[in-house]
Amino acid sequence: MKKEVEFNLIGTIPIPRIIFTLVNQNTITMSELSWYILFISQAEFGHKYTKIGIITAGDKIIAKELNCDPTTVNKKRNKLIKLGLLKTHPEGTEITNYEMFTPNKKSGVVPITTSVIREEGQKNASELFQNKEQFLKKRQEIIENQRQHLVQNL
Repeated sequence: MKKEVEFNLIGTIPIPRIIFTLVNQNTITMSELSWYILFISQAEFGHKYTKIGIITAGDKIIAKELNCDPTTVNKKRNKLIKLGLLKTHPEGTEITNYEMFTPNKKSGVVPITTSVIREEGQKNASELFQNKEQFLKKRQEIIENQRQHLVQNL
């Protein structure tokens, strides 16, 4: 990454607890999870941004803030890309399932993870977390189900 965008220390990001199943299921190590959360924290989220879910801080900037070598940051980024948690984007690196971290009520993180864990177990919830298409499909199913219950109760 050659971008010289500031390291972002402002704002909050909801991190779903289900993310820890990635470690529990041996998908990633705790160290890789820490790097993943760091990269998530450097992505743009919210209505005022045009590149939602895109990491804006480059490797040099992140390395400077963490007092490490830029090649370390690059290796960690590439490892997470290989695992499918990040992906390359024309304008940087994209969080694969950035919708799960968007700070709005429409993200569906809590209802989806709760529902999937209750019905299908943690392993399937972990797999859902890693697959954007499955996540969006499950979210739509839950929204439709909630809509049907609402109509029935009227």
